[in-house]
Amino acid sequence: MRSAVNEAKKEINQVIRRLKKGEITGQGAQKAGEELGAIAEKRLPSQQAKKRKPTYKPTVGERIRVLSLGSTAEVLDVDEAGQQLTVRMGILKATVPMNDIESLKGEKVEPPPPKAARVAQKPKQRTILRTSKTSADIRGARVIDAEPVIDKLIAGAIAADQGAVWIIHGKGTGKLREGVQGFLKQHALVERYGIAEKNAGGAGVTIAYLK
Repeated sequence: MRSAVNEAKKEINQVIRRLKKGEITGQGAQKAGEELGAIAEKRLPSQQAKKRKPTYKPTVGERIRVLSLGSTAEVLDVDEAGQQLTVRMGILKATVPMNDIESLKGEKVEPPPPKAARVAQKPKQRTILRTSKTSADIRGARVIDAEPVIDKLIAGAIAADQGAVWIIHGKGTGKLREGVQGFLKQHALVERYGIAEKNAGGAGVTIAYLK
C-alpha cells in the first residue's frame, strides 16, 4: 500500500513540474488536471472503499471459533434474525450467539443497529358518569336473564367511551347481587367492581369499572 502511494506521489509531482515549467498550456492544462485525477483514483487508497468494507457473516459449512469455549466448530445453521447460530463440535451440537464467535481469521460479526425505543402510549381515559345509558335496573330478574342485559350495558358504555356502569339489583336476599358479581368477575371487559356508595344505592347497586 505504501509503495502505491509513493508511486502516485511521483507521478503527480512530475505533472506538477511540467506545469511549472510551462510545458503544459491551454487544453494541455485541462488534460493534466484529468491526468492528476486519474492517478489519484488509480494509485491512492480510496476512503470510500474502506467504508464499504464488507462485514463478516458466518455461512453454513464454515468453520468458526467459539470464543467462550475456546474451540473451533462447524456452522450448521445461521439465524440472522435471532442473532444466533447452530454449530457442531465433534458429536456435540450447540446454539451460540453471534457475539460469541469469530472467523478463523479473527473477524467478528457486527452487532445489529439498536432498535428505536417505542414510546409507550397512555391508555385512553374514559368518562365515569352515571346516566340512563350507563345504568340498568334488573331488580326482580333472574341471574340468567340479567346477564345479557349487563353484557349489552357494558358494550354500550365502552362504545360511548364510558368507564363504568351501574347495575341496580336491589338488596333482597342478596342472591341476585351475588349472581351479578359472579358474572362481572369473569367478564373480559370488567377491570373491577364493587358496591356503590350509600348515597348512590349502597348494597343495592354494583358499580363495574371497565377496561
